[in-house]
Amino acid sequence: MPLLGRIGLALVSALLALGACEIAVRVFDLAPRFHVVLRERIQPSTNPVLGYELRPGAPDGKRFRINAAGLRDRDHSRAKPAGVFRIAALGDSVTFGSGVQRDRGWVDVLEGLLARGASPVEVLNFGVPGYHVGQIAESLGARALAYEPDLVLYAYVLNDPQATSIEARALETAPSGSPGASVPRLVRRALSHSQLFLWARWALQGRGASAPVDPLFEALQADGLADYVRALHTEPGSRRRVEAGLHALARKAGARPRALVVFPVFPDDGLVRYPLADVHDWVAERARSEGFAVIDLRAPLAEAARREPGRRLHVDVLHPNAAGHRIAALAILQGLCEARLLPPAARCPVSPGRP
Repeated sequence: MPLLGRIGLALVSALLALGACEIAVRVFDLAPRFHVVLRERIQPSTNPVLGYELRPGAPDGKRFRINAAGLRDRDHSRAKPAGVFRIAALGDSVTFGSGVQRDRGWVDVLEGLLARGASPVEVLNFGVPGYHVGQIAESLGARALAYEPDLVLYAYVLNDPQATSIEARALETAPSGSPGASVPRLVRRALSHSQLFLWARWALQGRGASAPVDPLFEALQADGLADYVRALHTEPGSRRRVEAGLHALARKAGARPRALVVFPVFPDDGLVRYPLADVHDWVAERARSEGFAVIDLRAPLAEAARREPGRRLHVDVLHPNAAGHRIAALAILQGLCEARLLPPAARCPVSPGRP
């Protein structure tokens, strides 16, 4: 066989082998069970409390880019247009919408639902993957208030007391210059969707000092997710972090109305026999003491899971998929209407979960 023929055969064989390995990793669920954020989307921040932020103009899927202000959103004027009601959506990767296209995340879906009313409403997405409650409070004062929001809406996720994040670690270990600049963008994007690549990287990194490991993921691998999340809300240091963060959010919001949305985690045994209701209750109690209206999404998501037992509502243990985001947006709309936090002309559901 000619040399070129042998090379071609070797390449085809290698691709088939990699394809078989990719299938095996997916079938046996070996890859890390959390959504990996592309490092090219973040950059160091000049604000020492934030530490890092989204990179303006960074690619965001096939159709979008991070906007000029560093938000996963379309461009908005800082000054609020006359007659517009603005909602500042704060949070981490769940608000950002990791694992789904921008227009399928709960922020965009909620804005679309509100667009059906007679009053113009904008929902601005200030979510940044990996932010903890302290960074989220800082982002309200440092970024969101400049857009003159009428309502502050914080999407609380049960790892928000966690002081470290895989995004911050990934940025710390990035080479100088643009993160990942030596690897073509299309290659980086393809690898980010490969379960085989994610598994191999995790396996090879092990527990090295430079490995960007998320403590929640470590707990998940050891079947200790519920224990870890509960410890985050009972250990004195992390409890104080939650309390201080909520107090800072309330102080920065001032007289503006504010609401807190509690997202559940998605354990392997589903949401019907949910083990962390007590954690939700504690967060809700602390939020109400700081003047937040509270919208808990555990019940609406569990009800959706009961109605359709085979329906998947999540990308991984933390992040909803498109279906989960839509259920969340409908429940948030219902909750905001019940708390009377929306303008009178907003179109509210006639019954829970129905726009």
